[in-house]
Amino acid sequence: MRWAQKTEGFWFYGQESYRDSIFFRYHDKLVKLNANGEVAWERFFEGDTYTDGDIIKLSPDSVLLARLNYNFNGALIRFTYLDTAGNEGRTLEFESSAEYSGQLAPILLASEYGIDLVWSSYSEMDIGVKLQLIRLDSTGVIRLITSAEESVNRLRTFLPVESGLLTFGGPDFNMSAGIYVGHMGANHVWYYMEHVPFDVPAPIYEMLPGATPTCLGALHVDVPTWHPAIFYFSPEGPASYLYSTPGQLDYGIVPLEETRELTFELLLTGQTPVTVTEFINPQDYAISAQVPLTILPGERMTVRLVFRPSERRHYVDTLYVVSSALNDTILIPITGEAPYPLCEPDHNHMDLRWCVIGDTVSASLHIANPGTEPLHIAALDQPWPFWLENVGPIVVPAESTFALTLFAAPISLGIHNGLLVIQSDEPNSPDSIALTVRGVASPNAADDPPQLPHEFKMLAAYPNPFNATAVIRFELPKTELVKLELFDITGRLVKEVARQSFAAGEHRIIVDGTGLASGIYFAKLNAGEFHAVQKLVLLK
Repeated sequence: MRWAQKTEGFWFYGQESYRDSIFFRYHDKLVKLNANGEVAWERFFEGDTYTDGDIIKLSPDSVLLARLNYNFNGALIRFTYLDTAGNEGRTLEFESSAEYSGQLAPILLASEYGIDLVWSSYSEMDIGVKLQLIRLDSTGVIRLITSAEESVNRLRTFLPVESGLLTFGGPDFNMSAGIYVGHMGANHVWYYMEHVPFDVPAPIYEMLPGATPTCLGALHVDVPTWHPAIFYFSPEGPASYLYSTPGQLDYGIVPLEETRELTFELLLTGQTPVTVTEFINPQDYAISAQVPLTILPGERMTVRLVFRPSERRHYVDTLYVVSSALNDTILIPITGEAPYPLCEPDHNHMDLRWCVIGDTVSASLHIANPGTEPLHIAALDQPWPFWLENVGPIVVPAESTFALTLFAAPISLGIHNGLLVIQSDEPNSPDSIALTVRGVASPNAADDPPQLPHEFKMLAAYPNPFNATAVIRFELPKTELVKLELFDITGRLVKEVARQSFAAGEHRIIVDGTGLASGIYFAKLNAGEFHAVQKLVLLK
């Protein structure tokens, strides 16, 4: 997704895909957010093929949208001018014989020379990618088309400067580690002018906004751990940035009042010593290091952190490390748990709708225990006119679910309410479930239409934490195309769980954690204009 900033809000451009019979279809989507982050309007650009592009602010009243349609014979590039309401104005089209590679997303840049669209095609020389540049002047006339054979690693971000364009990127596999700075001069010739040596363990993914030739900020991600790190460069050399490895600590299950120790290392990316001035550790954790603590360039400082749980629960905490580094505070997520049971009914309100006087209706109730030890439920009280087939006491083994059947047998007309209270040895006991049924004289008296949700709602997932699968529940007031995605704690998309149309009502989607590592994940639900995110904890 690409974005452009305006004084009164933002524009976001991206693409959605959907399945039509056995084929995947695509359409481009432009969204305008106001200054409060609310959706002001949406615009769609229909199409059947994959499209990539970028959007840039031209003036307070207009933006330029560049879209590149991929095909095997080349690429069709469209420049579309829009006003602040998203209405299309002039559209320019340009056909290129170069085949779009997708390795470098199209980038729009505004400079003193005009508007530049930079994108990548497959290289005839098979050495990486071929850099393509198309330049428009202020009137929308194409003034320049040029290209250069370069590696995708060295073509990550572009910065307009007085003498042309600068590019920033990382090394190829056969090149020395560091930052590579490239330049396109006024003669429109591409060449590399500088190599900043530095031991970067992974390719550079993106230059930070506001970079200049003398002060660079680069982001890279360590692929095995998916730990992001930022590198700052100044005329005096790389400045120090503090980071930890591993990027998070998981203690697993620790018996109550016992201890478990884990270690992590603090390292620097730069050449300036850093002093750690404070460790802010949460309750139930003790740290071995004494502050102030000075870390030298190239040094790996090992720190021990001890976990001693005092409560039977799942722990999700954060360790803060405050230092003199350019990033003055780093956050290390911590997870662990003392053996505990959990009581998670799959409903907090059970509406059995209606029942003819003298008859009985029933509904299923499931009580999940995603905890790490058995859940003990005391004998249940039955509120009239509701009753259970099994009042207990009930034992639900760890990581399992117990099924109950709830009955209702009203003997009088009208709405009857009850409250089922579940007393258990869960730390947060008791749980309660509201019950509703309406007594009617005959089925003909119950011809009222089923009540549908009045608003979009994402309900609490269960079980959570989960071991193998979790159920995501949501309510829709109308039929919508629903997309459910799972992200890890770094914001990386792990999987698309579901993408399909759902009718109005309450629905459930199962998230399968098979093949995923233990940790914190975020389930993002999109349904039309409704968006919601819920945290999930996977324990194995």
